[in-house]
Amino acid sequence: GLLFQFWTPQAVGAGVSLVMAYLNGNHIPNLLHYHVMITKVIGTICACASGLPLGPEGPMVQIGACLGSTLTYCGCCNS
Repeated sequence: GLLFQFWTPQAVGAGVSLVMAYLNGNHIPNLLHYHVMITKVIGTICACASGLPLGPEGPMVQIGACLGSTLTYCGCCNS
């Protein structure tokens, strides 16, 4: 709760609709930031460990989008 509320409020929810909105051209500040990815991974681990259902795609869509964005803009994949 506190992690989502104070550190990354963009990580609340499944994330599929937010990623789709972002891909359709809507600007959502810090949606694909690495802080969101770290929070989503921690939240997914905690939810799975406690036995909560995450749905068919769960937060994997937003984690994948964050990972792709982070790798694109970090400069580590320049050829």
